[in-house]
Amino acid sequence: MFRIESLLPAAGHVEVESMRIEPTRIEVRLRGSQLAAPCPACGTASRRVHSRYVRSVRDLPWRGTPMRIRFRTRKLFCDNADCTRCVFAERLPDLVPPKRRSTPRLDRTLVRIGLECGGEPGSRLATHLGIPASGDTILRRLRASEVQPTDHSGRIGIDDFAFRRGVRYGTIIVDHTTGRPIDLLPDRQGASVTKWLADRPTPAIVTRDRSASYAAAIRAGAPDAVQVADRWHLLANAREAQVRVLDRHHRTVTQLAQRVHAESIAATASASTTVTAQPDGARSPTRRRRDDALSTAHRQRRLALFEQVRTLRHQGKSLRCIARELTLSKNTVARFLRSESFPERARPRRRRSVDPFADRLKQLWNAGERNARRLWRSIQSEGFAGPAYAVRRYVSAWRTEQERTHATGPRPAVAAARPVRPGSNRLAWLLIRDEIVRQPEEQKLATLIATECKPVAAAASLVRDFGDAIKEHDLAKLTGWMKAAAEPSVEQDIRNFAAGIQRDWPEIEAAVMHHYNNGRAEGHVNRLKLIKRKMYGRAKFDLLRIRVLASGP
Repeated sequence: MFRIESLLPAAGHVEVESMRIEPTRIEVRLRGSQLAAPCPACGTASRRVHSRYVRSVRDLPWRGTPMRIRFRTRKLFCDNADCTRCVFAERLPDLVPPKRRSTPRLDRTLVRIGLECGGEPGSRLATHLGIPASGDTILRRLRASEVQPTDHSGRIGIDDFAFRRGVRYGTIIVDHTTGRPIDLLPDRQGASVTKWLADRPTPAIVTRDRSASYAAAIRAGAPDAVQVADRWHLLANAREAQVRVLDRHHRTVTQLAQRVHAESIAATASASTTVTAQPDGARSPTRRRRDDALSTAHRQRRLALFEQVRTLRHQGKSLRCIARELTLSKNTVARFLRSESFPERARPRRRRSVDPFADRLKQLWNAGERNARRLWRSIQSEGFAGPAYAVRRYVSAWRTEQERTHATGPRPAVAAARPVRPGSNRLAWLLIRDEIVRQPEEQKLATLIATECKPVAAAASLVRDFGDAIKEHDLAKLTGWMKAAAEPSVEQDIRNFAAGIQRDWPEIEAAVMHHYNNGRAEGHVNRLKLIKRKMYGRAKFDLLRIRVLASGP
């Protein structure tokens, strides 16, 4: 049997007077069932009625229909002569707190909607569920339910996040045991982290990136804590050192890349119609001419900037001054000064839908098949789902000039594309990671560098050994690596990296000995980015902190 009380929040000492159901709302009228009510100031029970009024309260909807509770409230005289109140209103804290216009369970629902959706998106969802509420109302409920930071378990991770990248940053602190964020700080200054650590029990282990400010803050706020450097950042710093070595030997590496490219073209010509490589990305001649013109213009602008940077440096200006004067980033200025010659820009490798079928196309092409549509039909039966023109564009670079002239008539001469070596980032991966998928020319270039550019090859060997020691948690191997990397014959960039490892040796040693790392903090930074973007322009620190801490996993 249906009972009206089943729709209402749990509250004692009330009686249902009536209930009215309309298409747009449900209204329930209540009244108190007690003869006497206690004074909220002194606690004296009173029966003398001063007056009555109706209090309107919103509650959770029923089957999507908004519900409103109207409670007929009595005002009573307080008979205690020493009480500061003469008249007080009857209260039902189990139903609704004083001075509130909604029930606690409705407020909790709005808070949960706000935590997951934010203000305006939460307003749209709440209205759809039968709880009309504006975005500002939801944000007010969120601010009223501010969460307090919890105590940590003794193993925490510290990382920074960006309110606005390059301008303003904050700090997130994560508990490794529970996996939850435990606090957010409005900046990444060392003083804030020191104060936070000093106000709480000293953690046993603190993981962090290689930030010097965080290291100093942890030493000041928790001197007995074991600092653990993040292993991912160590490997990333090692690869960056390899990139700097490649930049220093840019001229030598570029010459080797040109030799590989020339040998590839010669091999293609000697094999007549046999295809061994796809030198120019399967672009059409018209697009190739247009791209080459743009590339030449861009190169001239970069070359002019490179020469200006070198000139200003010879005049004694600092990196920061040069960057400000030429409107460049300080990293770009440093790279220009580090390179022994102008660093050519690598042409990006774009993956195409035809790439997985390249070997089959080359096999058919070498067998004498020149019709692009028949080639398309052949690989279509093997699973290719792309259009025919994708195959036609892909094989256009394989056609000889005579074939193009026969098919489309004479064309203006096309300047040979300037061979561009892979970028230093790509080359660094090719030299230190064996599982990277390589193009034929990239494999040849990596082999040439290993045999003919001894400084770069030696640096790559040291970077690989460092990565093996970190991944295998082999402290003895890492100690041997430190001695090898400190040799005078080693490249300066690798020696500088090794000096940084030596400077932070206690944190590095802890990273090798312990299984903890800062990956959990990095994951929460990614989740924080999602929450921040969902809040659009309303991502102020107080709201962001509430949403990150309250909705953690």
